[in-house]
This record gives sequence, C-alpha cells and structure tokens, in this order.
Amino acid sequence: MRPEILTLIYSLILCIVSTVVSSGVSVCSTDGMSIRGGEYSLSNGSNVGSELLYHCPDGYYPYPKLMHRCLGHNRWSPSPSRRGSECRVMTCPDPSELRNGEVSPVLLQYVVGAQTTYECHDGYAFAGSASRVCQSNGKWSGDTPICDHGSGHCRDPGVPPGAKRNGNMLDIGDRVTYECSLGLMLLGSKERICLEGGDWSGTEPVCYSKNYYDTPEEVSKYFSTSLENRLALSGLDDNTDGQQVQRSIQMRQGGKLHIYIALDNSGSISKDNFTVAKNCVKALINQISFFEVIPRYGILTFASEVNEIVDIFSPSSHSDMVLQNLNNDTYGKLNGTGSNLSRVFKKILEKMAVFKERNELEDTQQAIIMFTDGNTNMGGSAEPTVIRIRNLMEGIHGKDWQKYLDESNSVNLCGLSWDRDGDDSTTSKRQEYPWVVTISVLVGNEHSSCMGALVTPRFVLTAAHCFRDKQIDMIKVKVFDQEDMTLEQKPIIHPDYDVFKKKDKGVSEFYDYDVALLKLSSDVQRSKYIRPICIPCTISSIRASGLHTSTTCKAQEEFLLNQNSVPARFMSEWKGQMYEKDVQIKLKEKRESCIKDAEEAEGIKNYKEAVTKNFLCTGGTEDKVEDIACKGDSGGALYLKNLKRRIQVGVISWGVKDLCMGNIPKPLSTATTRDYHINLFRMQKFLKEHLGEKKNETNYEPLKFVD
Repeated sequence: MRPEILTLIYSLILCIVSTVVSSGVSVCSTDGMSIRGGEYSLSNGSNVGSELLYHCPDGYYPYPKLMHRCLGHNRWSPSPSRRGSECRVMTCPDPSELRNGEVSPVLLQYVVGAQTTYECHDGYAFAGSASRVCQSNGKWSGDTPICDHGSGHCRDPGVPPGAKRNGNMLDIGDRVTYECSLGLMLLGSKERICLEGGDWSGTEPVCYSKNYYDTPEEVSKYFSTSLENRLALSGLDDNTDGQQVQRSIQMRQGGKLHIYIALDNSGSISKDNFTVAKNCVKALINQISFFEVIPRYGILTFASEVNEIVDIFSPSSHSDMVLQNLNNDTYGKLNGTGSNLSRVFKKILEKMAVFKERNELEDTQQAIIMFTDGNTNMGGSAEPTVIRIRNLMEGIHGKDWQKYLDESNSVNLCGLSWDRDGDDSTTSKRQEYPWVVTISVLVGNEHSSCMGALVTPRFVLTAAHCFRDKQIDMIKVKVFDQEDMTLEQKPIIHPDYDVFKKKDKGVSEFYDYDVALLKLSSDVQRSKYIRPICIPCTISSIRASGLHTSTTCKAQEEFLLNQNSVPARFMSEWKGQMYEKDVQIKLKEKRESCIKDAEEAEGIKNYKEAVTKNFLCTGGTEDKVEDIACKGDSGGALYLKNLKRRIQVGVISWGVKDLCMGNIPKPLSTATTRDYHINLFRMQKFLKEHLGEKKNETNYEPLKFVD
C-alpha cells in the first residue's frame, strides 16, 4: 500500500475519533438537564452508565422524574421532558374525609406546612390527633382522627387521609374495606375485620403519593421497631409454598451473635441513600446493645469490589469500635460503579467457614443484613453462594436449624415483649404481655380483682389497696395457663400505706405508698409466655435502658422521665381479653394541671394533700385523647412505651372517675379524668428490702439494685 494511502486512512481515523468525541457519541451531554429550583449530581460524570440524580429543597420533589441514566450516544433514560424538570412543592393526601365530624380548613390542595383541625359532632367521642400538619415528606403528623359513637363492638377504625372506606357496621365479624384516591398507593390492610376481642384485624391503612419518602429518622425508627425484642429475617422456606416465613434471632442472656452487614456503595446508590443506610446500621447496633448478648460485627461495603470496614475476627468487631469505623467510611470510596452481590456473599461464607473450622459456630447465631437496591450486574448469581451458606448452617444444626433461632432461650431477660403481628391466638398474643398476673381476692362471698406484674420468678408487684380488708379468705394468683399460684406468706404491704391517714385533711381515702408484693410459694417457670418485667434501678433495667451499668438510680429516672409528656402503656382485662392502653405521663410543666384534677374525685377537697410527689399522673386530652384505667386494672404495671424492653415505672393506684361502665373495652378519657400511679423510683427502699440480695435467704433469685 502506498504511503499516501496510509496517511489518508490515518487522517480519516483521527477525523472519526474527533467527531465521536465532539458529538458525544460515547458520553451524554448535560445540556438542558438542569432543574428549576434545584440542582443535580452525576454518579460517574458524563460516562455511559452514569446516573443523573435531581435534588430539591426540603418540602419539594423533582418533577417529572427523579433520575436519568446515560445510555451513551447522548441518550438519557428515561428521555428528559421537553418542558424541562422542576422542583414542585410536596403535598399531603386529602384529609377531609372524617365521618361524623368536621375538618377545617377544607382546601383543594394541602401543601407542606398546611395545618388542619378536627372536631366531632355531638354524641361522638374523639380519638387521634386534634390537629395535624402536612410534613415535608408528604405525610401528615400525628394519628388518624376518629369520631366514635361507642355503639359498636369495635371502635370506629377511622378513614386515613386520601382514602375512602366501605362499611359502617362495627360488630363482631363486620368488615370494612379501603381504597385510595386516584394516584395514591395503599400501604397496610385493604380489608379489616372486627374481632371478638374488640380490635380490628390487620394494620391501619395509609394512602401515600409516589413522591412521599421516609426520613432517615423514620427509617431508623422502623428498622429499630422490627428489632423490638427480636431480629427478624424474612425469606422463603422450601416447605411453605412460597409463603413468607419469619426466623427470629435469639436475644439470649450471654448469647453469642455474629452479624454481617453489607452496604451497597455502587454507582446506582446515591450519597443520600448511602447515608440513610449507615444511619440504619447505627440504629441497629445501638438497639442490640440494649440486650445482654455478645455481638460481633462484620461490616462491608461493596460495588465492583468488596471493602471490609470491620473484620469480624478483629477485636474492633465489638459494638464500641464498630460505630467509630463506620463513621470513617465514606460514599464513593470504592473503585468501580458496578454491583457484585455474589462477591459479598462469598466473602461472608469465607468468614463463616473459618469459624466452623474453629468449632465456634454451633453455639453462635448468624445474621446477614443487606442494604442494597437489588441491582447486580457483575459476578453472576449470588444464589449458589447463599445455598452454600444455608447448607453450612444445616450441617451444624440440621435441616430444622430455624428452630434454633427461637426466642424461648431468652427467658432470663426481663421486659421482653414479642409482637406477633397477624396472629391473634391466645398463646401468641400472650407473648406481648408475659409479665401480666391476675389476682382474685375473696372476702366472704364477695370477689374483687386486681392486676399485678411478675417482677421476679418468685414475686408479684401490685397495689396495697387490693388487700385492704383484714378478713381475706382467699387470694388467687393466676399466671397465664398455670394452675393458681399459692402464697408463701401474707401480702407484703408497704409500711407507710395508710388509707385513712389524711381523713382529717379532706382526703377520705389516701393512696400514697399504695404498693404491695406477693411472695409465691415457688418460682414460676419462665418461658416465652411468662417472664418478669424490668423494674427501675436494677442492673437489668439499666441495661434495658441502653445505659452503662455504672448509671445511678437518679440518673436513670432523669433519662427515662425527662420530657413534659412521656408515652406509656398498661394492660387492661375486659371479658377475658387483654387490651393495651396508651397514655402520657405528665411531668414537669404539665404535672401540676394533671394532679390538680384530683379535686374532681369524690372525697377530695385539697389535691395537694391527696397527690404527693410519689405519684405519676396520666389521662386527659391535652396532647390527644388518652385511654383510661378501670377498677380491675388496679395494681397493674405502668410501663414505658418507646423502649425495646419493657420497664415498669408505676403501679396503677386510683383514678378521678370510673368511665368503664357499659360495653366498651377501652373507654376514653375526658379533659379532667386522670389516673394516678405510684412512682417506683420513689419506692426503692421497699423494693430493695424484699427483692434485693439478703444474707440469710437464698431460696429465691434476687434482683441486683443500683444506688
């Protein structure tokens, strides 16, 4: 070939290459990709596979699309709109559907910051949030408002914003169905049934737009809630015909636990999403630290390659060092934008195999948690490796290794409550309140009933006024399905309890120090259905609070009861069924108005004489309409709502007014209807004397108290 021809071909190649580069054939131009009111970021510049992600200010969302992917040849998928992109203000679903009530204001559209108020028609009782605000993530604050007539077997289930409800009958077996307005999606139960116990089946539905999102705090909360007393892994079992099953990881006292956590750091994951995943992992680690387990963590991030943030064999794999190492890992640290899930599972399998060689798997629980969008484009299928991991576990524990992951081995932990969603059988529901004890007192031919809480295998904590009559003929103590328990001795009444102490001061019945202990003749057999609740100022409750064991009693009280209103609950029995009631403990600035309503009670002229500093106060309608205690609830445990393990802070003592007459299992408070509970932080001397370690008595398991 002649030299001039070679020169010509070379020139043509240069021309072609120049044309390709200048016209953007192998890249994507960002011309016209800006967004009005916001900005965008690129995962990998203008290269093929790079993702353009839009970002809007808080309270706004990208329209019409959130992101575009570069396909090359200057093509984006999906194709950008000719009108361009813009940040639109977030809206919340229409809340104006309130049966038997009024909503104001009624607007065509409810944007971020819009506030609504709710009021029931005459003859209807209000429940839920009286005022709600449209939040920046497209959700309404508070709870669904409800106007209930009280004539049905079940309370009116309400209508969530953006939904329509079919069905008005509220008796046993009646059904209601929900559908969302056009453009909204339904989360929760589309159909609910009124159950014999007075509750509705399923979960409350909600309607959301496609643009709503969960905040990092909400993600952490939801993730932590799923760990409320258990770690749940959902998957498909070969013998369940594709139905979802749940495997629970034991939270055993002193148990060993290996947790592998992998975070997707590939090009398809935005920096914001990576940060959310890290926050979830932090919440997970913090919640597990509340339990008396010995966790080790293997933390990885992955894209095309796998990076070990924390090696599970390293001393830093324990909780304290893990958080520090996790904070040091940054977004986009890995080379390559691909996603190789297979390599992640292979890395985890390698670690497990080493533990097997050391004979350290048989008494150790294993958990694998992935944070990923599910896109994998490298390394082939991860399924063969997952099967090998499963075979490894079956080789150690047999094919029924799932049974090993059973919470029944955690019975030594106080305050564990296992939520069995969707299972309303008596035994499964019992796991939600395993400390509850019912007490029957016989005086002549008259019976009275009280509640109590199992605080150790030998002792039940209850109210002193349940045994005010000195001529008691019989006391029956019932713990779930066991035979009636007998007492080793008479009820142990607080020495300072004296119901007539202030009769001359305008208090006909005085309930200060209204606590008592029942010492059983033998220990109850603890199980997942029967176990003690935690009580304050003990080592167990300190750990259950997530605090260091050097924490003092006063510091624990300041930590747990540190707000004006602290969410709490107690159990109530009605027609053989147990109900959980929600209340707010009024403290600090809110306490005075709460205890002042004691003068609404018959026989009390001066509330300051009747309600001492030893009482906690609940009830009323300030924040929202609360549940109220009934007479048979006396002696039951008032426990904190937002903890992963249940800590009892009060004993139900007395109330302003009895609203429990009629056929309603969960009556609601009025503005001045209050309940008063003995504060257990103020009863430490009494509790420590009878429940703590004693030199000359070793026939029962004592509690370890802190100063």
